[in-house]
Amino acid sequence: MSDDAPASPAEPMPRWVWKAVAIFWFGAVIALLVRDVWSSLYPLFILLLVSLFLSLAIEPGVNRLARRGWRRGTATTVILVGVLLAFLVFLVAIGALVGQQIADLLGNSEKYVNNTVDFLNTHFHTHIDPTKAIESINDPEGPVHVYSVVGKLTLHGTTRVAMIKVRVKEDKDALVVTGEHVLKQTDYGIEPYSTALGAVGVQDEVRVSWTITAKTPSKDGIR
Repeated sequence: MSDDAPASPAEPMPRWVWKAVAIFWFGAVIALLVRDVWSSLYPLFILLLVSLFLSLAIEPGVNRLARRGWRRGTATTVILVGVLLAFLVFLVAIGALVGQQIADLLGNSEKYVNNTVDFLNTHFHTHIDPTKAIESINDPEGPVHVYSVVGKLTLHGTTRVAMIKVRVKEDKDALVVTGEHVLKQTDYGIEPYSTALGAVGVQDEVRVSWTITAKTPSKDGIR
C-alpha cells in the first residue's frame, strides 16, 4: 500500500489576470501614442500659446488706436513693429551689459583670483599663494593649455566638421591630453537604439570623453 497522497489538481488562473494584462498593455500603447503625438505637435502648441499671449498683449493698444480712427490692420502692424523694435533694443542692452561684465571680469581678474584664494585659505585651511596662482593663469607657457581643434569627424559613413576643445597638461615626464565632445547620432545617420515600442532607448546626444597620455621614452627605449 502506498502512502503517497493523490496530487491535487492545479488551480486555474484567475480570470482577472488576463484583464489586468490586457489593460496594462493597452495603457502602455496609449501612453506611447500620446507621447508621440505630443512630441510632434509640441512646436505647434508653443506657437499657438505665444500667438495667444501676443494677441492679448497688443489688444488694448490696437483698440485704443482703433478708437482714434485707425484701421485695425494698420494699428496691429504698428503695434507689432513697436514690440519688435523694443525686443531688439532689449537684446542690444543685454548684449552691452554682458560685454561690460566680461570686460570687468577680464580687467579685475586679479582681484577675483585674490578673493577666491582668500576664501579657500580661510575656510578650507589651504596655503595657496595668490601671486603664484595669478602668474600661472597669465603665463602662456603654464602647465595647462586649452586648445580648440577643428577637423573632420567621420561616423557611419557621414563626415561633418567638428570643433573640439582639448586640455594639454604637462605631468612630470608625460603629456596628458583630455577632451570631451557631444555629438548627435542623427547628425551622422545613426538611429538611436530603442526597444519596447520606444519605451526604452538611448538619447540622441552622446558625450564622448578621452584621456591620452604620452610619455617620453626611457633611456633603454622601453616605457
